[in-house]
Amino acid sequence: MKSLKNIVSKELLEELNIYLNKTKIEDFKTEFLHFPVMIREVLFFKNQIKKQDPVFLDCTLGSAGHSFFLYQNQKDDAIFFAMERDFRMIQIAENRLKSTKIPYILLNSSLDENLNIDLLNSKIKFYIIHKRFSFAKDFLLSIQKKVDFLICDLGISMHHLKEDWGFSYKNKNLDFGLDQQTPDTKEIINQYSEKELYEILHIYGEEKLAKKIAKEIIINRPINSAIQLKNLILKVYAKTYKKYVPEKVVQRAFQAFRIYVNSELEELKTLLDSLDMILNPKGIAIFISFHSLEDKIIKDYSRQKNATYIVLKKPILPTLEECKINPSSNSARMRILWKI
Repeated sequence: MKSLKNIVSKELLEELNIYLNKTKIEDFKTEFLHFPVMIREVLFFKNQIKKQDPVFLDCTLGSAGHSFFLYQNQKDDAIFFAMERDFRMIQIAENRLKSTKIPYILLNSSLDENLNIDLLNSKIKFYIIHKRFSFAKDFLLSIQKKVDFLICDLGISMHHLKEDWGFSYKNKNLDFGLDQQTPDTKEIINQYSEKELYEILHIYGEEKLAKKIAKEIIINRPINSAIQLKNLILKVYAKTYKKYVPEKVVQRAFQAFRIYVNSELEELKTLLDSLDMILNPKGIAIFISFHSLEDKIIKDYSRQKNATYIVLKKPILPTLEECKINPSSNSARMRILWKI
């Protein structure tokens, strides 16, 4: 069985390369701000699903980039479910779906609200669920369905970085929360102990200067803006290395607080733990991660499930062609789990 799986994996990668050579990334550029990362690779694996009327689940709808192209490239009577915890992104996605005339139904308008399952009907094929993707198993059990294709893009949207929502070190607002149920970012930064701040920066940001940054935060409290936090971190780097450092060095610290505030790694583990229950036989799950912590969790899970899934040993990386057009894809890592 192992040799057969290796053969299948090798053939898949060869077919993927042929597909990528036949398609151009420019063909997938849209007028929308967020460019769906590795969309050609996503569509290639979508095409491996041969089942009639498949069920799709986009765990991270965002601005509907991946969902839009998956929907447009599906010929039969498929059903699409898309989950999103950030209601701001749902509103952006709704605008995209309306402008492209894709009929959809929003099953709930707040995280606390129960899903209106009665809205499911045979005429509409696209449904939005305003929930964290850790809720996927409960949702699918409630409607007695499993999925044939699952995608989970773990990166944040360009909207989070371009808008003054609190995610970017270039803007004033300081709020890393993706929904209304997350802890308050400023309270964490201004009330946690030096040891707790160090652990967040060290564990979730893999920040080499975590101890110094945590100490500087304590000294300079209260921290009330992203710009203030950024300048504080730059000051620590400048003192340590005695030279100019680019602003991008603050990304690790910002990432650390974002991951911690939103319980992002716990969310991912919950979804992976439920994968066996929500994925149909011969179903495919795609995970796109953007930093080593997420990728390691997915990689370790893949190794544990080697007996029940076809797993590519190495992650698929974005092509140089895509990286030039879509720089945000540079750090992307795609891992595939194909259920036997």
